[in-house]
Amino acid sequence: MWRVRSGQQLLHRCWGHECVLYNNLSGSTHLLDPATIDLLACLAEQAMSPAALVDEGYAEAGDIGALLRDLELLHLIEPLPC
Repeated sequence: MWRVRSGQQLLHRCWGHECVLYNNLSGSTHLLDPATIDLLACLAEQAMSPAALVDEGYAEAGDIGALLRDLELLHLIEPLPC
């Protein structure tokens, strides 16, 4: 299960197929696509498993693991403790 990091505000602006997201916890900005912004918004509402994110259409099964790891490395999401 994954969730958006506590305190993350997901401040962003989108122009066409590009979005800029400001990480208020680290001060970094990130260039993302709108689909990734949608995934982050979903994880801000509720924690979800990779399989559930795929079922909801947020990513392809072969891509979800790498996408979640990348977002974790950017300090945007975190796994829920077991």
